[in-house]
Amino acid sequence: MSQLPLSRRIAASPYVVLVLPPLFWAGNAVVGRVAMADMSPFALSFWRWAIALAVLLPFTITNTLAAWPVIRPRLGRYFVLGSLSVGLYNTFLYMALQTTEAINATLVGAVMPLVIMVLSLVVLREPLGMWRSVGLVASVAGVALVIARGNLGALAALELHRGDSLMLLAVLAWGVFSVLLRRWPVEVTAPVFVTMQIAMGLIVVTGLYVGDLATGGGAFPLTGETFAIIAYTALFPALGAFFAWNYGVAKVGANVAGFYTNLVPLFTALLAALLLNEAVRWFHGVGLGLIFLGIGLATLKGPAAR
Repeated sequence: MSQLPLSRRIAASPYVVLVLPPLFWAGNAVVGRVAMADMSPFALSFWRWAIALAVLLPFTITNTLAAWPVIRPRLGRYFVLGSLSVGLYNTFLYMALQTTEAINATLVGAVMPLVIMVLSLVVLREPLGMWRSVGLVASVAGVALVIARGNLGALAALELHRGDSLMLLAVLAWGVFSVLLRRWPVEVTAPVFVTMQIAMGLIVVTGLYVGDLATGGGAFPLTGETFAIIAYTALFPALGAFFAWNYGVAKVGANVAGFYTNLVPLFTALLAALLLNEAVRWFHGVGLGLIFLGIGLATLKGPAAR
């Protein structure tokens, strides 16, 4: 059997695929911040995932039903994984964006690799090792440089408030999800797993949205802007990022994959420059270098070294 061309092997590499979720999530944070002016967090979360599931089902329903004998004994696991990722992480993120500044949310989100590494140590007994520890320091330094806009002394002036606390809960939910995803190997195809993940998480999101509507919230104007926001969050941060993240974690583990979340603040800065005409400065380039250095050190002992 002939080998795949180099370009296709690179594209299929989990280390390349794992760049996509941070890019899509950065866009999610940007449009989510805009959406909170007209929509509640529960409304955006519900419609995002409902549309994502509607788009996915025609392509996966047959295989999902065929895999039901494998799924049913593990339905509780699917519910836990879906609740943590679809149900809680994104809802907490949108709730945080209502009240916290972008720099605070990005800083709090930057602790995700550390949370994943600690949880992996506790749950999976995966040692950190010297290179991963050094890589963590390098990546966090790059993130700090970007979000402080080159002035690290500005970080000392930040204060946590309600939005930052909600972001911490979002990070914890995603960290537990990533570690459990590694501990509970997926025994169905990726499309079937994502279908179940969204369906189970949507149960939680629907409950939150119904409660929001019952208390007088949840309604929003259906304009071209809100439609575009919902469509983007459904197709890219939802479907695209989940397929890429699940594939990457299964291939390289939660610890290494966690380092890639450090790309979110950098991509957010670049998207802001592109969409909001903000200048790209020297610290963006230096931060990118430190982040990729951290990722490289984290994978030094694994397949990436070869």
